Amino acid sequence: MTQRAITYGVFDFLHLGHVRLFANIKHCILNDTGSLIVALHADACIKSTKPDAHVLYPQAQRAEMLGAIKYIDDVVIYDFIDTDLPNRDFDILVVGPDQVNEHFQRAINWCHAHKKTVVVMPRTKNISSTEIKNKIAKELKL
Repeated sequence: MTQRAITYGVFDFLHLGHVRLFANIKHCILNDTGSLIVALHADACIKSTKPDAHVLYPQAQRAEMLGAIKYIDDVVIYDFIDTDLPNRDFDILVVGPDQVNEHFQRAINWCHAHKKTVVVMPRTKNISSTEIKNKIAKELKL
């Protein structure tokens, strides 16, 4: 049986750390045989929950960029992980160590209750969206 993994995020400042995450899920968790679903946070939800957030690329462009990555088999849009996850066909939820808000905690608890595997993948060292934003601000002296 082919396994399906899913991971959730905004993926606005798409960077090497994201690509390595997707590659590691595909190679190390799915053994190159399963499917990787990337759930992309919806623009409307981001704006309603984080009105001060500055999203560089609109949802459609983020989805197109993600869809072009060879490790990703499907891109879906979501509002809140805890209400979206039970409606997805998957075996493994992959989260980052910083994805700890109440919605992620409820989703992780749901996975445990429904015998789904949860894998916490470490971030790529010295690469993050926050670091990129800070570097840009420093370079532009903002």
